[in-house]
Amino acid sequence: MTEKQTTHKFTFEAWQKLIDAQLARLEAVLQEAATYEKPAVEQATAAIDELARLMKDSVDYSCRLSAAWRRETLAAMKRSGELFSELARR
Repeated sequence: MTEKQTTHKFTFEAWQKLIDAQLARLEAVLQEAATYEKPAVEQATAAIDELARLMKDSVDYSCRLSAAWRRETLAAMKRSGELFSELARR
């Protein structure tokens, strides 16, 4: 082997070792990211479920409040009508 071929082989081997080491570090980082991903998705899903439950409860409360408002409005109008009827009879 000539000196030039030896230098190229050494350079390539050194370069290959650097690439392999970098790929190993990248794989470790990606595996660590995967361990954080699952809890994050579970937490986000739980937050979405809780928000959906709160929204449903809010809509239900709004409907009950609206029904109570209609009922009280009708009762107040009936009482007003009765008062005017009594005043008109006098």
